[in-house]
Order: sequence, then C-alpha cells, then structure tokens
Amino acid sequence: MAKRNSVTIAVMGATGAGKSTFINAASKSKLVVGHGLESCTSEVEAAPPFMLGTTSVTLIDTPGFDDTVKTETEILRLICDFLSITYMEKHTLHGVIFLQRVADTRIGGIARRNLRLFQKICGDDALKNVVIATTMWTKVDHALAEAREREMAESPLFFKHALSKGARMVRHGNTAESALQVIREIIGFSPIPLQIQREMVDEQKALADTLAGQDLKADLERQAAEHKAELEDLNRNIRKHIAENQKQNEEKISELKADLEEIQDKLAKVEVEACSLRAESETSRLEHENKIRHMADSMSAKEEKLQTLQKTVRMLEGTHTAHLERLATATGMQKQFRALGAHRSSASSGWNSFCKAPAGHVAPTTKNMHTPKCMSANNEELRARERSRHYPHPLRQHYN
Repeated sequence: MAKRNSVTIAVMGATGAGKSTFINAASKSKLVVGHGLESCTSEVEAAPPFMLGTTSVTLIDTPGFDDTVKTETEILRLICDFLSITYMEKHTLHGVIFLQRVADTRIGGIARRNLRLFQKICGDDALKNVVIATTMWTKVDHALAEAREREMAESPLFFKHALSKGARMVRHGNTAESALQVIREIIGFSPIPLQIQREMVDEQKALADTLAGQDLKADLERQAAEHKAELEDLNRNIRKHIAENQKQNEEKISELKADLEEIQDKLAKVEVEACSLRAESETSRLEHENKIRHMADSMSAKEEKLQTLQKTVRMLEGTHTAHLERLATATGMQKQFRALGAHRSSASSGWNSFCKAPAGHVAPTTKNMHTPKCMSANNEELRARERSRHYPHPLRQHYN
C-alpha cells in the first residue's frame, strides 16, 4: 500500500482573484465567495483536508492586501501570526499558490505593491515552491489575456524576479480539475520555511523589522508624502480662490474643502498605520510570543478538559443505577416514618381533647384535676411515655 502523505499549501493573491473559489473547487468546501472587488475573507482560514491520490491536502485561504475593511498592516499581521504559529508547531508549508487575474485592464500600484509584499514574505529561497496561477481567462479576449500574461512574466515589476528564482506560471481554467492540476505542481515539493517565518520565529524579529515590514513601512511613508503634497496644493488653491473672489467661488471653495478633509483623513489613517508599524518593538514581540503560547496552551487545556469530562461521564454512568436504588430505599423509609408521626399526632390530639373542657362542660381546675377520670388518664399517659423511652420505635432509631 502506498504511503499516505500530507501537504499544506497557502493560497494568496489580490481581492477578487478567485482564492476562495479555487479552494472550493479543489476541496469541495463551502468557503464564502465574493462577487466583486469587496473582500469576503477577512481572516486566515484552513479548508477541510481532502485526498488527492494518496496525499492529504490542506489549503489555507488568506485575505488580500487590498482588503476593503482591514489595512495592509492588519492583513500582514494576520498572515504573519498564522505562519508563525504553524511554523512553531512544526507544520511547514509545502508551497504557495499565488492567483493573478489576467482580466485587469491595467495593473496598477496596488497590485504591484501586493506582489512585492508577497515576494518579501516568501523570500528568494522559497520562491521555487511558488506556483503563479493566472485566472479569469474567460472574462477577456484570449489574445489580450495572453499578451498580459507575457507582460507579467517578462516585467521586472511583476513576476520576472520570482520566475528567475524557480517559481512556475500556469493557467487556471476555473474548473475543479484545473485547480487539482495546479495543486499537483506543488505536491512533490519538499517543505521549506518562508522568509517571514525564519525572521519572526528563528531570528525573533518584530514585524516592523522584517523585510516585508520594512517594505510596507517605506510604502506608507511614500503615501504620506504624496498626501502631504496634495494637501499643500489644495491649500494653495483655496487661498487663491478666496483672494480672487470669495462670493463667486463659494461653491468651488466648498468642493475644495471637502477634498481637503478627505485627503486629511487619508493622511491621518496612513500616519496612524505607519506609527503603529514603527511602534512594533521588543514589547510587541513579547506580546506576540505570549499570544502564540497562550493559543497553544489553550488548545492543550481544551483537550485535557475534554478527556476529564469523558472520564467523569463514564464514572457517572457506572454509579447511576446504585444511586437510583439507594434513593428508592430512602424514599420508602421516609414514607414509613411520616406514617408513624401521623399516628402519634393522632394519639396526642385525643389526650389533649380529653383534658380540655369542651363546650357545655366545666373546664378542669386544680380541684377537679384529681377526679378519678382525669387521674386515670394522666397515669395512662405517663405509662405510655415510659414505654416509649425504654423501647423506641426502630424507624425512629434509624432516622435519629
């Protein structure tokens, strides 16, 4: 019988490149799929393992760096945390699939920045375990798609460097068989740690000090400089319109002020993100390590708690019948004791009724208490109490 292996493969790419669709087609999973450029994957998510021949394959879905909700810094932290934890647990990736649309009319700065961060995360040594799969071939003219594919392969701004380091470029036809064929390109690879895993785990670097973190920091600083230049230009235009004719240009000034506020907001967000990245220090690294240890300890504690609960359930099942039998016995004895108490209460009530003066009779006094009838009743009660003291009822003994 052939040896059964297991491989773990990360799937990366820009928002809308088809990562979740690719994983669902290959693994028959049901990950949420977006229908546009809004991100549906906001966390790192592992699809259920599936068999491809004799190999168990686990695909990891990751959010794109151009996420519509989270910032690039937040996405980088999510991916790095996941990669660090899996590397510490000795689960090394066998490879990475990077999905790239060929249907884009132009590949702008965001796409190039995503690719640059991806290559910094992998590092040159791990690029030989990368497969670049182009998607959306049915969305554009085939000849135009081929021209874009060729441009991306030959341009130093895109995949030329990765291909020179051993990465492969294939076409994905948006079918299950096509997805499985892409995965087969990686199954034979030997697992290798990514650059970001070695930096954060082996070298104990903070995220801001990694190659990917430094690249993101430089890009944020560039964005901040651009926004500041835009602010200065807008301020000059505002002052110019005010000086020329304030009344005639109120509408234009209002539009420019709205643009100014928008750019100020963008600048503030970029500066906050850049500050957050710069603040990644020894303290944040320790917090990162503590979080990873806490997650690992939590998983172990949950497993121990589950085993304890299972053992307790087995013990309870073993003693359940004995408890029911003792409960039934105790219930029967309590009923006998209550019956005895009711009998004694009836006897005592009869004696009290005898001694009390009923309506139409003279109440007993010191004088008539010595009549033969009362004296006889008193003597009988004393004898009953004496017998009860020397010969207590067995049920009363049991409950006393």
